[in-house]
Amino acid sequence: MHVAAVCVRIRFGRPTAATDQDGTQPDPARSIDPTELSRFLAEARTAGHGFTLPRNWLDTEGAVRGLLGEPDILAHIDPTSMRRILTFLVQYLADTTPEIKEDFDTVIDQAREQIRQKLLK
Repeated sequence: MHVAAVCVRIRFGRPTAATDQDGTQPDPARSIDPTELSRFLAEARTAGHGFTLPRNWLDTEGAVRGLLGEPDILAHIDPTSMRRILTFLVQYLADTTPEIKEDFDTVIDQAREQIRQKLLK
């Protein structure tokens, strides 16, 4: 989940840390541009051969919104569906987002840092 969160935040131009620089949780109201989310979902729906496509695009939208700062949404997504969505997001974004594709090690490092921060709370 943390790797997917970093990938989604990079794709949407958001801070990749779990918290803002001042240590507070990101404000969900500013976390996502509805137009950009719609564009992303339309683009992702056309992902072709080689991707494990999510079965439910509404859940996919919810997962993206959750990873961008609306975590309450994540609790409403079936765990099996969530695994498929997270797999798709990591695969798709790693393949289509240059910053991720060129330096996946940094994505892993950032995900590890998120996990470390969560464990230290």
